[in-house]
Amino acid sequence: MITLLARSSLAVLILLITCLTPPPTSRAQGQNPCGVVDAIDYPVDGVSIESDDFGMYRAVFGGRHSGIDIAFDRYGDPVRAAARGRITYADPAGWNAEKGVVIVYEVRTMDGTNGGPGYWNVDPLDGGWLHPIDFTEQWRLRLSPAFRKMLTAGGGPVAPPLWHNDGMVTFAEEYHLEQRSKDSQTLWRLDVDGLTGIVNLPDGRILGSTSDDQIMIVDPATARFSASWKADRGLRSPPLRLGDSLIFLTEDNRAVSYDVDGHVRWQTDPLGDHIERYAQSGDRLAISAGQDDTFKLWVIDPSGAVIYQSNAAAPIVPVAYGQNGFIVMTGNQIAIINADLTLKPLMSIGQALGRNSQIALDSQGNAVVYPGRGQQIYSYSADGGLRWQASLPQLQPQPPLIGVGAGCLVYVLSSDGGLLVYRAADGGLRGLAALYAGGIHGHAASRFLKVSPDDQVQFSAGYLSIATIDGPTLADDCKPTTAQSPPASAQ
Repeated sequence: MITLLARSSLAVLILLITCLTPPPTSRAQGQNPCGVVDAIDYPVDGVSIESDDFGMYRAVFGGRHSGIDIAFDRYGDPVRAAARGRITYADPAGWNAEKGVVIVYEVRTMDGTNGGPGYWNVDPLDGGWLHPIDFTEQWRLRLSPAFRKMLTAGGGPVAPPLWHNDGMVTFAEEYHLEQRSKDSQTLWRLDVDGLTGIVNLPDGRILGSTSDDQIMIVDPATARFSASWKADRGLRSPPLRLGDSLIFLTEDNRAVSYDVDGHVRWQTDPLGDHIERYAQSGDRLAISAGQDDTFKLWVIDPSGAVIYQSNAAAPIVPVAYGQNGFIVMTGNQIAIINADLTLKPLMSIGQALGRNSQIALDSQGNAVVYPGRGQQIYSYSADGGLRWQASLPQLQPQPPLIGVGAGCLVYVLSSDGGLLVYRAADGGLRGLAALYAGGIHGHAASRFLKVSPDDQVQFSAGYLSIATIDGPTLADDCKPTTAQSPPASAQ
């Protein structure tokens, strides 16, 4: 439901059902049959996430808001139908004591014959409502020729989901642990507050951690809790799995492995004074930290052994690369730690790389870099020469994520959920898609961008929806031909 408030004596409720087509004009309002939506947009221009109060509790109404309030003080602005649909309610004196114009763009999965009530006694997502901005952005993407697949969570995820071989997906959400089918139908759901992440255990069970360092284990076959325990120290990371080892980074700056009953199996010595970044590649974990006046990098294996270590004068940023390899950025230098633990210097780019730096490499050794600040991305050739730079639409509160596929296109996921597609050769912007990042409901830790070698792009902006699109179709460029297949990606 999207609510528009303005000064007038008219109140109109528009109920959008996902089976809509244009109704015959000769029929009375509220009696038109549904059909197929072929386009969707917002009822007013300039919808802002700053006013996203979906799910907010208001005591005066005795419930949680099942919509969002938008477009205050924009008297006289036009209001459009969000999609083909039908009017289900009109009352000049409606909407309780507030009166005035109230345009309600309501999106829900139940009771398509009545509008309102505007508030619900629990999370509206649990009551059958859909977040109107997430729904609109998701369906704008669904109606694109580039669309391939969409998955949705039942609540705001706090971490990337677990993907299972049978196509099922498990979400760690704000208030739930939930498993869904490949077509987003809920299979089971358990109430859990404060989840920080989940992993699959070797025996098929699912282990999750919470913000108060509580560990719980769930048997997905029965949808029941099978064990729980509290960690013996503060946890800094969500659960990680290297091989058969369950690992956490802890507040005492160690990597600690626990067994499924909560007993410590092994722990590293303290890793610096403060752990700054970590990245997992295969069954290895790279950890960077500051120590005194220098910076250090460690790579550990499933046994907890330190199999690689280095120092630098500037912060070190590790990024997963291939299987068991890492890209390492420090100062203005970029290098690769190969799977055989040899260090291969790649390039010096002539500018400092900050702690929030991001990078993607193509199969030719060209790099696309976000230097950790500002709104510019840079493309460098394998020898470090600048190929092009592009400006993102706005400053990035969270670092953009970068990916490459066959090498013809570059994908950048901005902090606000925009997926920008650039031509790798010259930086030309070739396409744009978007998902809602969630506003106050979103979680940066659940954002991700995965690009396959054939440019199938899967991404989440950090909220309910996960989309897969075909990159060349979105870009209308770089489409493979039968004469020449695209080269394999290096990442």
